[in-house]
Amino acid sequence: MATTVSDEKEIVATLKQWSQERKLHEAKLSPEGLTLGQTLLENKKLSLDIVTENGPKSAQYTLASIYLQLLDPNQKLLAYRKACKTHNVNDPVAVSDKDGVISHLMDASATVSEAPPAQPAEPAAAAAAAAAAEEAP
Repeated sequence: MATTVSDEKEIVATLKQWSQERKLHEAKLSPEGLTLGQTLLENKKLSLDIVTENGPKSAQYTLASIYLQLLDPNQKLLAYRKACKTHNVNDPVAVSDKDGVISHLMDASATVSEAPPAQPAEPAAAAAAAAAAEEAP
């Protein structure tokens, strides 16, 4: 039996975690909400503090609407609207809010995936090589 999460802050935090862990494709959307494993996030209206081209604002969308947007952040508007219609979502994320919603919930995953790989300790190796060169006749 699934554990139902109905607290708005906990829903947003869990959605953000699943998004950053790239688990959204494993989740199942139903009229009741979004299920992953034994956790059901209740499909309710969520408030997000986002940043748009016009500055910060509060946006409200249902979990289903946000999920369908996050599932494929690069999807075209028509494909997103079609997915919303298929799932009976009546409050699609506005075009002006799209980037703000995506960055609010996926920001850490973008940071992690774009971080350069750790570099070996080149300064120490360079210093050792320089020291060895100085000692050579």
